[in-house]
Amino acid sequence: MIQNVQWLTFCISNAVTRSIVHFFPSAANVAAPYSADCALTLFGRDFQRKTVRLEGARFGQPDGLRVEDAFPQLQEGTSGFFGLEFSMSTTQPRADILSSSCLVELSSRGHSCRFRPRQAALPEGTVAARPTKNYGPLPAVGIKDAFCTTSLVIVNASGEAYAPKIRVRRRLTGGDGEIELLAIDPLGPSAVIEVDLGEQFAPGDATPQEQSWGLVRTGGIWLQEEPPKDAALFLMYRDVVTRRPMSVMTF
Repeated sequence: MIQNVQWLTFCISNAVTRSIVHFFPSAANVAAPYSADCALTLFGRDFQRKTVRLEGARFGQPDGLRVEDAFPQLQEGTSGFFGLEFSMSTTQPRADILSSSCLVELSSRGHSCRFRPRQAALPEGTVAARPTKNYGPLPAVGIKDAFCTTSLVIVNASGEAYAPKIRVRRRLTGGDGEIELLAIDPLGPSAVIEVDLGEQFAPGDATPQEQSWGLVRTGGIWLQEEPPKDAALFLMYRDVVTRRPMSVMTF
């Protein structure tokens, strides 16, 4: 039985945006509200890795908390992008907690968006491990218009540098477009960065499409290979004026 699950994501803490973790401990073959052990690990380029264990979580009972309540340093002025690992485990020998879930909410002064973090690899040797799908190039869409711009968030929780292979198709005038490898410097250990993709679809490169709200420039984005188990990538769509996160997609 699978008695431990883990997710990897990012969170934001600044004067405008706060992060909340929502989680739901669940075991399909257990009806009793057994306790679940949960732990949060926060890390960043200039933030020493720290783990906080939560008490009181039980099967079948959704729960959640603000990240800044678990890490007071964020209330004391430490701000920016951070990596976040969330793990859930149980000591019940017959509990398969693979059906448990986790969501991250970015709340920005009356507006919020929620997304699913990347679930880390299951423990080796688990007899109930579900087969993983064959990984292929995963497409997404980058957008730039008068209201929205796209950025790429890369989380590296490992102790080694990581450089993802991202390809971008820019739609050029009079053709189907060109696919280019996005130049990204290797990300250092236990670090998180945001890469603005708006310039990838800048005037002169992408063909604008006329919509009811104005001109829209788009381009395809591909993650060429599966990230290692201790890395995760996300596409974040921001409001051009307020810079608030509007939506997040997990690669």
